[in-house]
Parts: sequence; structure tokens; C-alpha cells
Amino acid sequence: MQKNELIKEITQRECRSGLFDIKINDVGVYNYINRSILRKMLDYHNFGLNYKNPNVNNKERKKNLRKSFCQLLSLFVHCKKYENIIRSFERVDFINGSYVDKFTDPLVDYTDIGKNCLILEHGRSGRHLTPRCHFEKIIYTDIIYWLAWKFISIRKKRFYKKHSDEIDLLFSKIESTFPEIEINKDTLFTTIVRSCFITSCYKRLFKRVKAKSFFAPSRASFKHIIPAAKTQGLKVYELQHGLTYANTLTYTGFHDPLFTPDFFLSFGKIHSACCYGIEPERIIEIGWGFERYFKDKQEKSSHNNVLVISDPDVSRKVISVVCKLAESNPDIIFNLRPHPLEILDTNTLSNLSKIKNIVINDNLENIAVVLMRFDCVLGVNSTVLYEALAFKKKVGRLDMEGLDIKFLDEEDKKYFYMISDEKSFIEFINSPFGEKPSLNIYTPFNPETINKLLM
Repeated sequence: MQKNELIKEITQRECRSGLFDIKINDVGVYNYINRSILRKMLDYHNFGLNYKNPNVNNKERKKNLRKSFCQLLSLFVHCKKYENIIRSFERVDFINGSYVDKFTDPLVDYTDIGKNCLILEHGRSGRHLTPRCHFEKIIYTDIIYWLAWKFISIRKKRFYKKHSDEIDLLFSKIESTFPEIEINKDTLFTTIVRSCFITSCYKRLFKRVKAKSFFAPSRASFKHIIPAAKTQGLKVYELQHGLTYANTLTYTGFHDPLFTPDFFLSFGKIHSACCYGIEPERIIEIGWGFERYFKDKQEKSSHNNVLVISDPDVSRKVISVVCKLAESNPDIIFNLRPHPLEILDTNTLSNLSKIKNIVINDNLENIAVVLMRFDCVLGVNSTVLYEALAFKKKVGRLDMEGLDIKFLDEEDKKYFYMISDEKSFIEFINSPFGEKPSLNIYTPFNPETINKLLM
């Protein structure tokens, strides 16, 4: 079974099971843990993803915890009002001398949101990169999650005693719905209790600042905050994070209204609303604001350097293809760029180091900056391939080693070179610019569309 089919089958089981109907204080608590269950099912079927977080020392983590505590304390003491709340993306890019969130910072810079907003930043493993664009508007939320861990031992027994019937029914249904996997009830229960505490903290925060709107990218990372915003009367806007071709853990299956954004803000035309887990009438096209940072920036590109974009679920096959192409084309440098959260194991890195014309690209550098240095880009289904078309690059899709290529629209095939063997790769490299028609998935940024939402 392909991954796409497996996700569909798993989420259909969820919908039939009644798991989303089990509520505690009117909240469907399965929403807090269903992603963990689905990922475990994918692992069981050998479709697991190998992600990593940065290693952060205790001194740095404690420093940011103290700062987070002081910032939140000041926020509650001074009672300053903020109409718009932004939760920034966990990964930021170094652009023009400071770290920028390419999804939310353009809203602050180019729309009326920036006139009255508070940016919530949750560091990756406790790390916050500086100097940070709009630092004066940012507060760290790390202390909320730290408190959730500290108070969990106090709350767990009381929580279970009060809601034992619902919790027991929930785990019973999980076991009957997904008999293939073993679940750790204590870990899942801890996640539920912790998530409920975190949601309640955000409720108090939103109430204190009298917020009206909440903006954030990547639903999986802020799903636990949506109930807090909705119960306090905020409008919730999800910013498009990337391109979605088919079924995903985040967007496929049942969507609890309490955990679903009110609107989805897209960078361009959305071909299939169901791929983003929201009704078509709730999608608002705002355009791509981040490109304004690069409008007048030019970099010299190299014809003999090829950028290869990988993703965790296809990296093994992609690396196999790249190794074969590199050995056959020693005069071409292959710059392999893993996903920013991807881990390449020691054995893979060792094997790659033996091939002199393969270079591991710095995957923490902003992809827009990287793209400007290359004429030719290769990959399978990454969003970056469409971004490369927007930068007018030659873009090839690897149709080898059983890789399953998908397009937003079947007509999109005409924009890409299909690389199925050594011959088609050479033709791709030697083909003239302009041979393929151009495509830009992004539409021009329209600040007024955002401004109207605030009225």
C-alpha cells in the first residue's frame, strides 16, 4: 500500500471509530494525540519520518525560560491590549542581517497587522535565534510548556479521577481501532493532560490582551492553540505552509470544528481545498509576501552545479539516484539539500563523502537565497520545485528508483523535465533556458486583502 492510500485508510478508521466524539469539558481530547497515533501507524508500515531538533544546552534553555517568564509576567501585569496575535513558525531564516519568519513577518511589515500585534515564538528545543526581525513585538512562550511538564504529576491523578470514564473509553477505542500497534497509555494520557493545561494558558493570555485575530502557519504545530482562540472569540487564520498534493497526516480525515481554523490564507491558487483540510469557501488568496524581501536581489548562478531537493520519505531513493548520476558525471557538482528537519545517518554521510562531486547543502539557509545560486534544480515532489519554477530555474523531476511523482495539476508536467535515466539527465543539463514554459504558483501579495479581514 502506498503512503497516500495508507493515510486515507487510517483516517477512515478514525472517523468510523467515534474517537472524536469523546469529550472532556466539551473538548474532543483525541485531537491532542491523534497525530501520535497516526505516526505510529506509519512507522508500523515502514513509512516513518526521521526528523530532528537542535541540541540545546541547559544554560541556553534556562536563559530563554527566564526571559519567557519575565515577558509573560510583564504582559499580564501591564494589561497591554493587542488586537492581533501571531504565532511564528518554529524555523526562521537569516535574511539581510536578521532572522525572519518567511510566513508571518511579511504580514507585520506590509499590512495593518503590524500596527497592533503580539508575536508568540516557541523556540525549537528552547532555542531562539537572534538577531530576530521584529524582536520588540516578540514574547517567548517556552515557560507555558515548561510549566505544563512541571505540573503534570500534580494534575494527572486528579484529572483521571474526574474523567476516568472518558479516558478509559478513549484508550479502549484506540486499541480496537488500531490493533496493529501497542500504545503507551501513560505517555498519551500525559500528552492529553499537558495539552489541556497549555490550551487553558493560551485562553488566559488571549483574554488578557483582548485579542481579536490569531494568525499562524503549519496547523500541526498550533492545533492545540486553536480551541483557546476560538473559545475566546478570536478569528483563526492559518497561513499556507507549503504545497500539498494528496493525503497527509495534518489535513486528511475528520476535522473537529473546535480544532480547525476559520480561514486558510493561501499564497496562490489552491487546486484542491480538501488537500488543506478546509472548505473551498474558507480559502482566501493573499499572495506571497516573502518575495518582497528578494525583489531586487540577484546572485550569480552556476551551470555546472545542480541543487537536489530531498524529503525524509524519499531521501534513500533520491540519494541512490544522485550517487549514480554523480559517478557518471564527475564534472557536475551535486548539492544535496536534505529537509531542514531530516537526519542523514552516519553510514549515509560516510558513503556520500566518498563521492567527491556530491556536497551536502546547508539546509538551514533560506531556500530562496539558495535557489538564486543555481540554474538547475532536481527533486521529486517538494514544494521547492514549484518555487524554483517561480525563480525561472530549469527544474527536473526524478522519475527513477520507483519514485512516485505527483503534480498539483496534470498539465504541470509541461513545466518540468522528467529525469528517468542518464540520457534524460544530460538533456536536462544541456537544454537551453526558455525551452519549457514558465510557471509561478505564487500570486502578487495583496496587503488590502489582509487589511479587510481586520475590519
